[in-house]
Amino acid sequence: MDRANTETAVTFMSDDGDTPAYALGWDETNTTLTLTPTELLDMGTWYNFTLSNNGQAADVYTLTLTSTWPATLPITRTARLFPQEQTAIPITLTAPLTATSSTPNLLQLTAYSTFDTAVSVTATLQTEIHWPVFLPIMSHN
Repeated sequence: MDRANTETAVTFMSDDGDTPAYALGWDETNTTLTLTPTELLDMGTWYNFTLSNNGQAADVYTLTLTSTWPATLPITRTARLFPQEQTAIPITLTAPLTATSSTPNLLQLTAYSTFDTAVSVTATLQTEIHWPVFLPIMSHN
């Protein structure tokens, strides 16, 4: 597998076009790439995953999603992507009302090649809730 080529196969960015900083990591067999943000993502911001076929042949990708919090992946397979073609992958993540900063969410989106089943790419996002603290105003006369 061409690691440099694969590292550009999946990206995510905010709806205003900003790409958060993230680290790339490979498994020991060099068949699974993991993207992990290195900064907190902004609350109330939409983030979009993009999957690109950087291979030499057309491919269809099977998608799986795991998440601690409720999450929706409306598709489980991409349409056929020709070389250098890409597709957006929408995911909806809902933070439960009981979420606290001590209960972060771990979301993993994995795309498996159907052309070469040993090849996959995984994007891992950790989401945390940081609730503001409101203190009462007290005056002393």
